[in-house]
Amino acid sequence: MLFKKLYALLTAAALCLTVSSCGKGGEEQVSEVTAATTANGKKIIKMYAWLVTDNKLYDAVSDFNRKSSEYWVELTEYVNVYKDEPLIRLNTDITTGNAPDILVVHQAMPVKSYIDKGLFADLYEFIDSDPDLKREDFLGSIFRAYERGGKLCELVPEFYIETVTGKTSLVGDKQGRTAEEFIKLAEAYPDKKIMNGYTTKRSALDMLVRYSFGSFIDQSTGKCSFDSEEFTALLEFCDRFPFEIPKDYFEDEYKWIDEEYDLLNGNTLFSSEWVIADFTVIRKLERAIYGEPVTFMGFPGAGGNGAVMHPQSEYAVISGSPNKEGAWEFLRYFYSEEYQDSIISSNSNFPVRLSSLEIMAENAKKGRYSALEQKYEEPTWYLFGKEITVGVNTDEDNRRIYDLLDSAVGVMERDNYIYEIISDEAAEYFGGQKSAEETAEVIQNRVSNYLAENR
Repeated sequence: MLFKKLYALLTAAALCLTVSSCGKGGEEQVSEVTAATTANGKKIIKMYAWLVTDNKLYDAVSDFNRKSSEYWVELTEYVNVYKDEPLIRLNTDITTGNAPDILVVHQAMPVKSYIDKGLFADLYEFIDSDPDLKREDFLGSIFRAYERGGKLCELVPEFYIETVTGKTSLVGDKQGRTAEEFIKLAEAYPDKKIMNGYTTKRSALDMLVRYSFGSFIDQSTGKCSFDSEEFTALLEFCDRFPFEIPKDYFEDEYKWIDEEYDLLNGNTLFSSEWVIADFTVIRKLERAIYGEPVTFMGFPGAGGNGAVMHPQSEYAVISGSPNKEGAWEFLRYFYSEEYQDSIISSNSNFPVRLSSLEIMAENAKKGRYSALEQKYEEPTWYLFGKEITVGVNTDEDNRRIYDLLDSAVGVMERDNYIYEIISDEAAEYFGGQKSAEETAEVIQNRVSNYLAENR
């Protein structure tokens, strides 16, 4: 497959990396490269991105370049510069002497290989030496999620939570479920839909592997456990979905109304459609969408409470950069009160600074601010074309969201080559050629070989 050829090239280039500060042990390799300067004497901070997913980055770069008397950020987007295999070109530059100072991390990159080879600097060192920042200022779970061997490899300024939700009266109040528990729940309600009508075997596998990836691979040893009972059960759970979406499913423009009715009336057991991006979402779920108390069940295999952190953007400082201080001077802005407080007004992501989170939580108890009326109003939600008043948050509502954030340990990860192995072998299981146990064993062998070759 073309994809496998491309990924093999990426992996081969990543193997050229030398051991540095955020990864395996060893002494940091000091780069001989010197920082370039602009015509007016500013040091250039090179920042590479395969694809910018947060437009606020452009504003941050422009503002920094205007204010800084010492540094100038130069952002290169490879999707725009190179139309032919931009990710491979980016990876080649990173690994063959043309590395940036800052990398805008993307899921499609071989991030695990970068970390294993020590490409990313330890950001804790910058935080600990920054007079205006302390680790205690930030949500501990976001740091724990991006730690490797006690070192912080990536900076995440804001995020939202993905999880599985269901009526407590149907699914119970337990957070963090195994795949076997999901199967037993589905078997207890054979007359109900498991999830929405457009989930297939393949889409379920894609979702669950992305969210449980880290549970089956030990980052410190490079060992995997895809032959475990939990992964076998995960395959069996995915097999409960249809092969494909009915052809007429999307032809019905009112199908989404049926989906909403099924959730409200308990005809659908649970859903992964509703992201948790602010404190008020709990009112919408319980007062409108489900109409009664809900449980944040989590994704099977994700670990902890099963909730998964989904970053809006991710940044890393390259350990061999000759301009690490300048790189941090730019990135520290994303941890500032100014930037973190600016996230609150959008209510589309959680900030990671605790003081900003507290402001967001307190605002949820006031309601929705109307600029026209210049006052707070009770938030509403539209269901079946009708406006429903869901009310303001209580302290208990906020506590539940805080608990969800603090207990989340899952991070969306995906080594595309490993996913291709899982997807290829699972197709034979879904087609009836192999048992779940046989499939898991083959996946274990193939992934084990791949991991061994790339350490």
